[in-house]
Amino acid sequence: MTGTYHTWNAGRTDRAPAESVSADRPVVEGRFFGALGIRVLRGRTFMPQDGTTPRQVIINERLARTLYANEDPIGRRLRVSGGEAEIIGVVADVAVSARAATPAIVYHLHRQFAANRNWGLTEVVSSDRPVAALINDIRRELRAIDPALVLYQPRS
Repeated sequence: MTGTYHTWNAGRTDRAPAESVSADRPVVEGRFFGALGIRVLRGRTFMPQDGTTPRQVIINERLARTLYANEDPIGRRLRVSGGEAEIIGVVADVAVSARAATPAIVYHLHRQFAANRNWGLTEVVSSDRPVAALINDIRRELRAIDPALVLYQPRS
Protein backbone atom coordinates (compact mmCIF):
# COMPACT_ATOMS: atom_id res chain seq x y z
CA MET A 1 0.00 0.00 0.00
CA THR A 2 1.27 3.46 -0.70
CA GLY A 3 0.02 6.93 -0.08
CA THR A 4 0.27 9.89 -2.38
CA TYR A 5 3.87 10.79 -3.01
CA HIS A 6 4.76 13.90 -1.02
CA THR A 7 8.12 15.55 -1.62
CA TRP A 8 10.11 16.92 1.32
CA ASN A 9 13.73 17.42 2.18
CA ALA A 10 15.76 14.63 3.75
CA GLY A 11 19.22 14.90 5.17
CA ARG A 12 21.77 13.38 7.49
CA THR A 13 21.42 14.39 11.11
CA ASP A 14 25.20 14.83 11.37
CA ARG A 15 25.25 17.48 8.62
CA ALA A 16 23.77 20.94 8.18
CA PRO A 17 20.13 21.16 6.99
CA ALA A 18 21.41 23.01 3.91
CA GLU A 19 22.96 19.72 2.76
CA SER A 20 19.58 17.98 2.57
CA VAL A 21 18.06 16.77 -0.70
CA SER A 22 14.55 16.66 -2.10
CA ALA A 23 12.98 13.21 -1.65
CA ASP A 24 9.61 11.60 -2.35
CA ARG A 25 7.93 10.17 0.75
CA PRO A 26 5.45 7.39 0.01
CA VAL A 27 3.71 5.77 2.97
CA VAL A 28 3.65 1.97 2.66
CA GLU A 29 2.44 -1.07 4.58
CA GLY A 30 2.79 -4.81 4.59
CA ARG A 31 4.40 -6.58 1.70
CA PHE A 32 4.54 -3.53 -0.57
CA PHE A 33 8.09 -4.15 -1.75
CA GLY A 34 7.46 -7.83 -2.53
CA ALA A 35 4.20 -7.12 -4.37
CA LEU A 36 6.00 -4.68 -6.67
CA GLY A 37 9.15 -6.76 -6.95
CA ILE A 38 11.35 -4.09 -5.35
CA ARG A 39 14.54 -5.77 -4.14
CA VAL A 40 15.92 -5.19 -0.67
CA LEU A 41 19.63 -4.39 -1.07
CA ARG A 42 20.59 -3.91 2.59
CA GLY A 43 18.82 -4.18 5.91
CA ARG A 44 15.16 -5.15 5.94
CA THR A 45 11.62 -4.03 5.15
CA PHE A 46 8.97 -3.11 7.69
CA MET A 47 7.80 -5.87 10.03
CA PRO A 48 4.53 -6.32 11.95
CA GLN A 49 6.24 -5.46 15.24
CA ASP A 50 7.45 -2.09 13.92
CA GLY A 51 5.42 0.59 15.62
CA THR A 52 5.10 4.31 15.65
CA THR A 53 8.21 5.04 17.74
CA PRO A 54 11.03 5.16 17.18
CA ARG A 55 10.26 6.24 13.65
CA GLN A 56 11.85 3.97 11.05
CA VAL A 57 12.26 4.45 7.32
CA ILE A 58 13.51 2.62 4.27
CA ILE A 59 15.40 4.56 1.61
CA ASN A 60 16.10 3.80 -2.01
CA GLU A 61 19.52 3.23 -3.51
CA ARG A 62 19.69 6.72 -5.07
CA LEU A 63 19.18 8.44 -1.73
CA ALA A 64 21.69 6.09 -0.06
CA ARG A 65 24.29 6.98 -2.71
CA THR A 66 23.52 10.70 -2.49
CA LEU A 67 23.68 11.02 1.29
CA TYR A 68 26.02 8.21 2.33
CA ALA A 69 28.25 7.53 -0.71
CA ASN A 70 30.35 4.52 0.37
CA GLU A 71 29.04 4.39 3.96
CA ASP A 72 26.41 1.95 5.21
CA PRO A 73 23.23 3.93 6.03
CA ILE A 74 21.61 1.11 8.08
CA GLY A 75 21.05 2.26 11.66
CA ARG A 76 21.82 5.91 10.89
CA ARG A 77 19.44 8.75 11.70
CA LEU A 78 17.83 10.62 8.82
CA ARG A 79 16.34 14.10 9.19
CA VAL A 80 12.94 14.25 7.48
CA SER A 81 10.25 16.87 7.81
CA GLY A 82 8.57 16.39 11.14
CA GLY A 83 11.63 14.98 12.89
CA GLU A 84 14.15 12.19 12.62
CA ALA A 85 13.96 8.52 11.71
CA GLU A 86 16.23 5.48 11.79
CA ILE A 87 17.13 3.90 8.44
CA ILE A 88 16.34 0.16 8.59
CA GLY A 89 16.64 -0.75 4.92
CA VAL A 90 17.82 0.20 1.45
CA VAL A 91 15.80 -0.93 -1.57
CA ALA A 92 16.51 -0.87 -5.30
CA ASP A 93 15.62 2.19 -7.33
CA VAL A 94 12.36 2.06 -9.28
CA ALA A 95 10.98 4.40 -11.92
CA VAL A 96 7.98 6.34 -10.66
CA SER A 97 6.99 7.99 -13.93
CA ALA A 98 6.59 7.14 -17.58
CA ARG A 99 9.88 8.91 -18.28
CA ALA A 100 11.69 6.41 -16.02
CA ALA A 101 12.54 9.12 -13.49
CA THR A 102 14.12 7.72 -10.34
CA PRO A 103 13.85 10.25 -7.51
CA ALA A 104 15.35 9.94 -4.06
CA ILE A 105 12.74 8.11 -1.95
CA VAL A 106 12.13 7.75 1.80
CA TYR A 107 9.50 5.07 2.48
CA HIS A 108 7.50 5.54 5.70
CA LEU A 109 5.43 2.94 7.56
CA HIS A 110 1.66 3.53 7.36
CA ARG A 111 1.14 2.86 11.09
CA GLN A 112 3.37 5.84 11.85
CA PHE A 113 0.85 8.11 10.09
CA ALA A 114 -2.44 6.24 10.59
CA ALA A 115 -3.99 9.14 12.51
CA ASN A 116 -3.31 11.50 9.59
CA ARG A 117 -5.98 10.99 6.91
CA ASN A 118 -4.77 13.78 4.61
CA TRP A 119 -3.96 11.55 1.66
CA GLY A 120 -5.50 8.88 -0.51
CA LEU A 121 -4.04 5.39 -0.40
CA THR A 122 -3.46 2.94 -3.22
CA GLU A 123 -3.59 -0.76 -2.38
CA VAL A 124 -1.19 -2.83 -4.47
CA VAL A 125 -2.15 -6.49 -4.87
CA SER A 126 -0.15 -9.06 -6.78
CA SER A 127 -2.41 -11.89 -7.99
CA ASP A 128 -3.38 -13.91 -11.03
CA ARG A 129 -7.07 -13.71 -10.02
CA PRO A 130 -9.41 -11.16 -11.64
CA VAL A 131 -10.12 -7.97 -9.67
CA ALA A 132 -13.78 -8.90 -9.11
CA ALA A 133 -12.72 -12.13 -7.41
CA LEU A 134 -10.35 -10.27 -5.08
CA ILE A 135 -12.55 -7.43 -3.81
CA ASN A 136 -13.86 -9.14 -0.64
CA ASP A 137 -10.38 -10.42 0.21
CA ILE A 138 -8.95 -6.93 -0.26
CA ARG A 139 -11.63 -5.37 1.98
CA ARG A 140 -10.82 -7.90 4.70
CA GLU A 141 -7.09 -7.16 4.47
CA LEU A 142 -7.71 -3.40 4.60
CA ARG A 143 -9.80 -3.83 7.77
CA ALA A 144 -6.94 -5.84 9.31
CA ILE A 145 -4.49 -3.00 8.55
CA ASP A 146 -6.81 -0.23 9.71
CA PRO A 147 -10.60 -0.53 10.25
CA ALA A 148 -11.09 3.07 9.06
CA LEU A 149 -9.78 2.32 5.54
CA VAL A 150 -12.31 1.83 2.75
CA LEU A 151 -11.96 0.36 -0.73
CA TYR A 152 -12.75 2.89 -3.46
CA GLN A 153 -12.54 2.33 -7.23
CA PRO A 154 -10.78 -1.06 -7.41
CA ARG A 155 -9.17 -1.72 -10.81
CA SER A 156 -6.27 -3.53 -12.38
